[in-house]
Amino acid sequence: MLALPVSPLLAGSTSTSTRRPWQRFTKDDRGLVAAVVAVVLLIFIASASRHPAVATVATAATASLGRLPDSLKAALQQHGQRPVVWASTQHGLVQKFFDAPFDEHRATFIHAVVRSENDTYRREDAEWDRYVSVPVHVEKLPWYNPAHQIKSTPTDFVSHIECSHAFLGKVYDTRAFESHVGWVSFVGCPLPRELDAVLDANPRKLLETTIKWVYKEDKGSFSKTLTLKAHHPEAESEFGICLSPIWGHLDARATLEWRENMRLLGVKTVHWHARAAVVGDWVERYNYVTGSSDTFMYAPPMSLETYGHRNNMADNGLYGDQIVYYISCKFRSHQKNPTRWLAHLDRDEDFMPKVFPSAALAAADSLAQLSSTLPEHFASLPDDLGTACYGKSYHAGLVDVSSHVSPKVAHTQPLELAYYDQVSEPSPSVKCMHRINAYEVASVHYGERWFPGFRSERFENGTEWMSDAVPFRFLHQLPRNGRLTLPDNYTAPYVRDDLEAYLALLWETREETWDKLEWVCDQIPCRFEADEA
Repeated sequence: MLALPVSPLLAGSTSTSTRRPWQRFTKDDRGLVAAVVAVVLLIFIASASRHPAVATVATAATASLGRLPDSLKAALQQHGQRPVVWASTQHGLVQKFFDAPFDEHRATFIHAVVRSENDTYRREDAEWDRYVSVPVHVEKLPWYNPAHQIKSTPTDFVSHIECSHAFLGKVYDTRAFESHVGWVSFVGCPLPRELDAVLDANPRKLLETTIKWVYKEDKGSFSKTLTLKAHHPEAESEFGICLSPIWGHLDARATLEWRENMRLLGVKTVHWHARAAVVGDWVERYNYVTGSSDTFMYAPPMSLETYGHRNNMADNGLYGDQIVYYISCKFRSHQKNPTRWLAHLDRDEDFMPKVFPSAALAAADSLAQLSSTLPEHFASLPDDLGTACYGKSYHAGLVDVSSHVSPKVAHTQPLELAYYDQVSEPSPSVKCMHRINAYEVASVHYGERWFPGFRSERFENGTEWMSDAVPFRFLHQLPRNGRLTLPDNYTAPYVRDDLEAYLALLWETREETWDKLEWVCDQIPCRFEADEA
C-alpha cells in the first residue's frame, strides 16, 4: 500500500519554529544542557562497552536524566535522547494453562513493563528501585465467573511466587510481590540492584524474566518466561484514549467522524482495540493521512468458553474483557506513543466543546482554538489528581447544516454528532480519565486504586456551560429507541451559529479524510467488514 499524503488540514494547523535547537533554552539552562549532552555521549560510548566500571557510570548518568526539569527532558527527547522503557516483546495477550493438578485454571499474561518503585507503590522498606510489573488474569474453566466483566479467580492454591531474571549470562533470583485488585493480579518481580545497575547500559540485550507460582503442600508449580526489550518511546503528549474493543460490523465512516472529532479537540493518540483485524489496516491508513500517532491491537474475545461468539457476548456482557484490554492499553502506552492522561472510552462516547469558536472565525483560527481544548484542560489539573470524572450528557435532535457544506459533502450521511439540538444535563453516571502514573487500576467507569499521593475528583461539567472550569461536555449516544427528557424551561446551552459552524467543519473534515483513506466497500453504511451471519 502506498503511503498517503498528510492532510492539508493538519499541515495548515501546525506551526514550526525557526529557532535553532540551542536557542530554545534559556541562558541559565544552557550550561546544564551542555552537561547533559556530555552525559548522553558517555551513555552512547558505554552502551558499546562491556567494562563494568563504564557501565556503572553510564547507568548513574541515565538515572540523572530523570531529575531534569520537564522542559529540558522534553527538549532532550525531541532531539534524540529518549528515555529507555523495558517492556515485553509480546504483541497481544498470551494465555497458558496452569500445570496439574490445577490445570483447569488459565492465566492470561497481559503485558510486562519495568516500573520504578519510587513512581508507584513507594514502599519505604523496598530493597529495590525497579521491578518487572506483570498484570495477570486467571480464569477457572469452565464458566467460573460469567459476569459482565470477567474477574480474576483467586489462586488460593499458590503458596508464593518466585522470579528469576536472566541477563548478560547471569541469573538473579528474587521473591515476587503481588497486588490483587479483583479484575487482575499485578505480579511484581524486583530487579536486584546489581542487575538494575547494568540494565539500561545494555539496551540491545534482552531481559528474560521467569515467574513461578509455587503450589501449596508440595503439589508442584507453574512457570512462565517473559522476554523484555528496551524501547525508546516518543515524547509524551498530554491526553490519549484507550478505546474498548470494537466489532468489524461498525460503520467505518461514522467511526472516522468519532476519531476526527477527537483530533480537532487535540487528541494525537488513540489506542484502538478491535475484534476484527481489518481495523488495523484502517488505523494504519488513518495515521498516514493525518499524521496521528494511533496504535492498533487485535483484541479477540479473551474467554470464548464463557462468552463465545458476538451474539452470545451481547446477551452475557458485550465487553466481558474490556477492563483487561484497558489494562493492556495502559501498560503498552508506556512504550508506544505515551500520554500523561488516558481516557477509557467506548465508541459511542464523545467530547464536545462547551463554547464553540465563533462562526465568524477563519477555519485556521478555529482549528487552533479547538486543538487546545482537551490538552490544556488536563495539563491544568492539580499534580496530585490521579483521576478526573465527568458526568455523561445525552443528545438528540438533528441540526441540519447541509447548507454550510459543499454539495458533495451534503450528499453523504449526516454526522452522528449533528444530533445535538437538545442536550441533557450530566447524569449521575460518570466516565473517568486517569493520570497514567497515578493509578494502579481503573474499571470501565471509575478509578479503583491509586498509588500513594493521588486522589480522584468528580467535576461538575453541566450547569456552568459558559465557564472555562471544564471546557467540554462528555457525551453518550442515546440507547436505541431511547428518549431525551428535558425540563419545560429548557434553553439550548450553545450559540446556534457557532454550533452549526463547528458541525460543518467536522463534516468537511470527515469527508476530506475519508476520501484520502481510499477505504472501499460495497455496502451502505460502509462497515469495516461484512456483518456476521
